[in-house]
Amino acid sequence: MSRFFFHLSTSHNIPDNEGVELDSLEDARCYAVRMIAEVLCTAPQRYWEAETYRVTTADERGLTLFTVEVVSTDAAAIGTRRS
Repeated sequence: MSRFFFHLSTSHNIPDNEGVELDSLEDARCYAVRMIAEVLCTAPQRYWEAETYRVTTADERGLTLFTVEVVSTDAAAIGTRRS
């Protein structure tokens, strides 16, 4: 098992100082995607306020392994109502 650290960046940077023990890099990728999905499903307003939601995953040495990023953009027509 290896310890992976999932640092969150929205309008604020939230470092992961504890990390999570996982079996593989593939498990870490899945974990990062689940983190983003959880926010999208349980607190979508946090995501839409930030416009960019990023989880950067690092190993125990602090080496960045990968980043998962979700970007939101409202279309100009979203506030327009048709008669």
